Amino acid sequence: MGTSLTSMVRGCLSGGTNIGWASWGIHRSKAVFGEDALFYRPERMLDEGNQEKLERMHKVVDLNSGYGKYYCLGRQVALLELRKMIFEVRDKLSNSIGYFEENRADVSHLKREFR
Repeated sequence: MGTSLTSMVRGCLSGGTNIGWASWGIHRSKAVFGEDALFYRPERMLDEGNQEKLERMHKVVDLNSGYGKYYCLGRQVALLELRKMIFEVRDKLSNSIGYFEENRADVSHLKREFR
């Protein structure tokens, strides 16, 4: 791990060479995400105590948006929409729960019919 990727490929690739990667494989790397890399466990980013490993996980996840001149221009909009979605869902649920609490008497006859 002591050798950086830049020093490994220096001299092997000429400038301007496009490099691709397999997102499916790199996001399941046990070297990056740990022994349980095959399992969906988003809290691994919160549980990680090693700052260097955490930064490496963040860099790998950021590869989804591309890099350099191929960086996704819509990434910031997508992240904004994801953050907004949390509050939208919370508001919709709280409004729905409030509606049913207010109109509990209106649906009480349904409970008796289905018993």
